[in-house]
Amino acid sequence: MTHRRSPGAAIAAALAAMVLLVPSAAGAVQRLAVLVGHNHGGPDEKVLHFALQDAEKLRDVLLELGSFEAGDAVLLSEPRPTDVRQALIAAMHRFRESRDPETMFLFYYSGHADKEGLKLGRQRLDLTELKRLVAGTGAKVRVLLLDSCRSGAITREKGGRRGPAFEVSLDERLAARGQVLIASSSENEVAQESEDLNGSFFTHYLASGLRGDADRSGDGQVTLGEAYGYAYHHTVEGTSETRAGSQHPTYRFDIAGAGDIVLTNLAEGKAALLFPRGAAGDFLVWNRENRTVVAEVHLDGSTTRRLALRPGEYVVKRRMEDHLELAEIELDDGDVKRLDLDAMEEVDFADDVTKGPSDPPFEISLGARVGFQEFFNARTRTDLIAPVWAYGIEVALRRFPADFFDLKLEVSFTRGEQTYRLPDEMDVVGTFNELNVGLSMPYVFRWKGLALYGGPRIAGLYLVREFPRAEYSQDYFSISPGLVVGVGYAPIDELRIEAEYRINYLYVKLDDESRNLGYYEIFAGLSWGFGI
Repeated sequence: MTHRRSPGAAIAAALAAMVLLVPSAAGAVQRLAVLVGHNHGGPDEKVLHFALQDAEKLRDVLLELGSFEAGDAVLLSEPRPTDVRQALIAAMHRFRESRDPETMFLFYYSGHADKEGLKLGRQRLDLTELKRLVAGTGAKVRVLLLDSCRSGAITREKGGRRGPAFEVSLDERLAARGQVLIASSSENEVAQESEDLNGSFFTHYLASGLRGDADRSGDGQVTLGEAYGYAYHHTVEGTSETRAGSQHPTYRFDIAGAGDIVLTNLAEGKAALLFPRGAAGDFLVWNRENRTVVAEVHLDGSTTRRLALRPGEYVVKRRMEDHLELAEIELDDGDVKRLDLDAMEEVDFADDVTKGPSDPPFEISLGARVGFQEFFNARTRTDLIAPVWAYGIEVALRRFPADFFDLKLEVSFTRGEQTYRLPDEMDVVGTFNELNVGLSMPYVFRWKGLALYGGPRIAGLYLVREFPRAEYSQDYFSISPGLVVGVGYAPIDELRIEAEYRINYLYVKLDDESRNLGYYEIFAGLSWGFGI
């Protein structure tokens, strides 16, 4: 049965499904979650910077404060539609094998989407199929949380609405059976990222609120009304001055029954930072270890605020009108530390230690290559250049001049020895040295750590032949157009293993004879990349 409630009641039902902290009388609630982050939406979409980090950020909150057990929140990084389907089917089997009468399933996605589905690289998972798969898990309460452009389309067909901030009383009951849909934007809006926040606006504010900044009552628990009101208000406010304009979350629920409405319990956190009464302004909490913004706290000085964090080293930043104030905080397991406002260090904007470099627009890589060169024509292999080993280096600009192109400069060298027959039919032993300088711009398809590429190449080839006994030598230069195809694999972000095949055309005028020749090269090598 479909219920239509006030905006507050509807969203309360939706967000409560995410945690259901209080067990039912029949037993504890079994919670499973699948969280997906995908930075790539195909050749027509700009590569996102923070979709994977968004998924990790929400996963961490669920594990630390939301009563999810380790292994019950599955993170999928850059998956194919098949991977998502398999994860949802696995959740279905887990629930069927479970004896827990109370079950909840959460699906979260951060990445590209349109009105029809999730864009997973060059592939798509339709929204209708996604909803069917989530419903097929059989969980009593199911929530889909999409942080992507035009994701409000998933709420459209059942009357999704924009959800303003609202009040929810603590004794309101959560629906205990059904499906909840929450989208970070309407069906005609883009979901926006922020380099200052190291993530999308919506997920950043939702995670910040769940860590404690939405705890307006100060009772150590974040309720549905607090969390959604916080995330909605700050998403709209934070995007109001961006080029794309304000972004408005939407929601829809089809649910019935009763339950509780506590989202996160701050006491479950392994460490905490306390903001004292009198602390006013916007505070940014930055993790030194992974160089990410973990939370944002907005205070008017009238109350205290507890922020649940994992143990680690943090920098707290408050932005003033003409300067910054910074404080370094180290939290051990079990620590609850109070922010000392008087001890915060005043620094200029240029000395902001949390600023760090933004994601580079492209990446430069340096590589070494070893390979093999051979001409197709048998006569050429006999009297000009024999098959020979080649050695080279490569400098590449990844994702330049666009996200789906690379610009590559290759330099290779060959040296060989060969018996030649001169015009007077004397056989002499000669050597040849070849320098090959090429420029290519291949189109690149990237998926997870794999890269497949192909495109045009043009090279300059300089060849020197020497015949010591005959005291004779010759050299020539030619432009060689061609094609390159290859495959690369990155076991870690900086390192790439590559195999490459090049085919080239060469016009040669040698011994008063013109030749149109073709040759191929096969190279394997390693490249090391870093942002610029």
